[in-house]
Amino acid sequence: MQRDRFSYWQDAACDAYLPIACEAPDPSSFNGSISLERLSRLNLSFIKASAQTVSRNKSQISRDSERFFMVSVPLGESCNVTQSHRQAFLEPGDFALYSTAEPYSVECVNKVDQLVIQLPYKDLITRLPNVEMLTARRVDGNSALVRMAHAHLCQYASMIGTQTDEVKHLLQDTILDLLAASLATLTPEQHQLSRPQSMMLLRTKAYVRENLREHELNPTQIAVAMGVSRRSLRRLFADSNESLSAYIRDARLDKIAEELRNPLMANMSISQVSIKWGMGNFQHFTRLFKARFGMTPSAYRQGS
Repeated sequence: MQRDRFSYWQDAACDAYLPIACEAPDPSSFNGSISLERLSRLNLSFIKASAQTVSRNKSQISRDSERFFMVSVPLGESCNVTQSHRQAFLEPGDFALYSTAEPYSVECVNKVDQLVIQLPYKDLITRLPNVEMLTARRVDGNSALVRMAHAHLCQYASMIGTQTDEVKHLLQDTILDLLAASLATLTPEQHQLSRPQSMMLLRTKAYVRENLREHELNPTQIAVAMGVSRRSLRRLFADSNESLSAYIRDARLDKIAEELRNPLMANMSISQVSIKWGMGNFQHFTRLFKARFGMTPSAYRQGS
C-alpha cells in the first residue's frame, strides 16, 4: 500500500548501504528506486526518489563497525551534504565526500537524482592521506578535471555490471583514482589544516587508537610520543575544531560499545569492559556512555 512505501524505502536504503535514517516531507506520496551494483570493493548506485533527507547518527554508527567513505554525485537535482560542522551545497556536476564513521546528513529538497559511491576507507586514504579533512567539501564541477571525472564516473557506473571480473577490478581502481584526483583539486586554503598538520593529526589519532587500553594515556604522553609539545598538540586539535581529551574519551567509548554488542564478551561484566578500555570510574563512565549513545551501558548491551 502507498502508506507502506516509505517504510519499505527506509529498509531498502539500509540494506543497500548501512544503518541510516530517512525522512521525507510527504511520506504518503513517496516514490523511489535504487539501482545497485555490488562489486568486490565498491558499491555503485543510481538513485531516483522523492524529496528526502538521509542521515546517520552516533547510535547507528556504534552498531556498525565497518568504516566507509561515501560520495554523492548529483545528476539532475541539487543536494546538501553536512558533516563535521561543514556544509557543501552541490549542483549537478559537483560532488562531495563524507565518512560513515561520523554523523552526517544528505538533504535533497526537491528530488533525489544522483549516483552514490560507497568505498572502503583504506582504499581512499592510501591514495590521499589527508582525505579525512576533505569531507563535506564541494568538489567544483566547473573545473575541467572534475567535469571529466564526473562524466567518466557516471559512464563507468552505468556499464561496469556487464563487464568481466578482470575489467571490473581495473575499473574500480580507475574510479578510485578519479575520485582521489578530483578531491586533490581542493586547494590548501580550503583545508582546515595544512598537509603537515593533517599528517600529524592522523598520526596522533592512530597512536591514540593503538594505546586506548593504557589507563594513564594522556596528552603529555601522546605529545612525547609524537615529538611535539603538549601546547602544540592541543593547538593542532583546536585548529581542526576538536579536542584531544574528547577524542580519547569517544574512542574509548566506541571500543566499549563494540565489546558490549559482541556475544563473545557476554561473560565479561560491563565494569570489566570499561576498566579494560581505561575507564575505571564506573559512575562517570556510565554518564559519558549515556550521553554518547542515548542509553545506559546495560540497556545498550540488552538491545544488542
